[in-house]
Amino acid sequence: MEAPYIILKKEILELLKREAKLLNCQCTEEEIENSISQSKGIGDISSSIAFRIAKQTGKRSADVAAEIASHIKTPKLVKSISSENGFINFHLNRAIFSSEAIMHILKGGYNENASTMGDRSKVVIEYISVNPVHPWHVGHLRNALIGDALSNIYQSCKYLVVRENYLDDLGLQAAEALWGLMNLQKLGISIDQQKKFDHMLGEVYVKTNKFIESDPKIMEEIRKTNKLMENEESAEGKTLEENMIFGYLKAERETASSFGIYQDIIVRESDILRFRLFDKAIEELKAKGIAKLYGEGKYAGCIAIDLKDIGTDGALAGLMENVKVLVRSDGTPNYAAKDIAYHMWKLGIIEDNMLFSPFISKQKNGKTLFISGKEGKIMKFGGADITISVIDSQQNFEQQVVKGTIEALHGEKRKEIKHLAYEVVELEGSKLSGRKGTWVGYTADDLLNEAKSRALKLISQNENLREDEKERIANAVGIAAIKFTFLKISPEKKIVFSWSTALTFDGDSGPYCQYTYARASRIIEKSGVKNFEDLPAISEIPEEAFSLIKLMALYGEIVEKACRECRPNIIGEYLIDISTSFSKFYENVQILKKEGNERQWFLSLVFAFRKILGYSLALLGIEPIDKM
Repeated sequence: MEAPYIILKKEILELLKREAKLLNCQCTEEEIENSISQSKGIGDISSSIAFRIAKQTGKRSADVAAEIASHIKTPKLVKSISSENGFINFHLNRAIFSSEAIMHILKGGYNENASTMGDRSKVVIEYISVNPVHPWHVGHLRNALIGDALSNIYQSCKYLVVRENYLDDLGLQAAEALWGLMNLQKLGISIDQQKKFDHMLGEVYVKTNKFIESDPKIMEEIRKTNKLMENEESAEGKTLEENMIFGYLKAERETASSFGIYQDIIVRESDILRFRLFDKAIEELKAKGIAKLYGEGKYAGCIAIDLKDIGTDGALAGLMENVKVLVRSDGTPNYAAKDIAYHMWKLGIIEDNMLFSPFISKQKNGKTLFISGKEGKIMKFGGADITISVIDSQQNFEQQVVKGTIEALHGEKRKEIKHLAYEVVELEGSKLSGRKGTWVGYTADDLLNEAKSRALKLISQNENLREDEKERIANAVGIAAIKFTFLKISPEKKIVFSWSTALTFDGDSGPYCQYTYARASRIIEKSGVKNFEDLPAISEIPEEAFSLIKLMALYGEIVEKACRECRPNIIGEYLIDISTSFSKFYENVQILKKEGNERQWFLSLVFAFRKILGYSLALLGIEPIDKM
């Protein structure tokens, strides 16, 4: 069931394509479609295509717009067409458009999907991917919230989404934490084992790094620990590592669940090596001439890629480094090499033989979380049409190397690789550091506890709520405050974190949108109306009501835009716009004082609005609340 606004926009597109052709303008369909908007000109919907036609034909844009407007066919939902200052303006028939837009929503127009643009294409979205040596801090939380919201958005556009967490369980950081667990207490350095495991492990990691600073020789022992971890034959090393990794993952999942973040799979870096994905990838790259073994010079003994061969006119244009080493001369692969192999698995370029078994049989969302490992069964989580990696902008170069390599390898059959680069989160006056422990007091757990505490103080002022309701609502409001604060800002902008801005409950905030939802719910509750079969006609539709309806009609288009651009903040901006518009409508139209057809009509608008607001909140992982 297609939305009335989308149907109308397609009609206008076809009409303008015909007019452009008659005027001998070589406009593309995309150019004409992009010229149509609610925000251009003075109409309810306007087009700026006359400017493009005028440029090609040498005519004045005002004359072109007037000519088109004077004889173009008027669509069913349009009352009149005019031109002004070069814009072609379509003035909607308020009664017909409003009725069709409202009933489309009430009859379940967006119940399953905001859009069908994905057409069940498969997308793997990688997010979180934290080194398992300390708890999530506010920087990791930004990654997790962006990835979760983006997954919701893609799913709403009818993509088959695999939500994936890549666990870097190898390397010196994990070895440092493991060495600390085995040795710090023996050396008389205390560890608070009563803490949540990831917080305890973070303390161990910080203390180990301070110990290394005082005695650099310890690094030799840590390197030995790292070899134990990588050695499949070392029962002691693998047991210790597994205990640490699984203890960390359980603690991480507890944090994720408290924010309503759930995933489908955890892929361990060690399994990229265990199942020879890395070896297969290197063999493929060498066979296609993309990577080669250097026999002499600076890169002697290394397997590397000459970047000029794989995309100087594309993904890697302008990069200063000409050669990217994948395998060092001692035979060890670097981060980029493993990531290339991993993407080849995600896209189905190399054989999918990775084994998975349940890690959590039933998460709170009802789904199983699977983890890769040496036991389990082959499950087709790879073979995606699109991969999206939510990784901070400091990894831009590495991600460009991955993208350029895959594109060179895949040729005409290339699939889409996206890197959603986001700027880091900084603290007021300092930067977050895992080794130095500046995350202490700024963990995701700390933030949530503080948010719930502050929310409870506000919610407790409502004497009409039971104590259990206050606790539940305060939890939802606290989470909303955090999520909206992080997601309303576009990913490419840096966040300087402070408690005062993160936990605001005023203005453009998640709690404000929740309060608007509760206000609509209260109107519906007081009305006693349960549903609507049809919509009666009314004599006049106020400007405040019609402005709200036009915004509601944009819902599917807004979600598609957020999906195409990988920007959850577009949903955040829409939430504020639609909530503010409803508040103006509510203040100017005394809904419950209306009678007869007018009462029924305005109540139907409230019902439809609440649905759209609820869908939009859910895309950001924010719980709609019926009362506050």
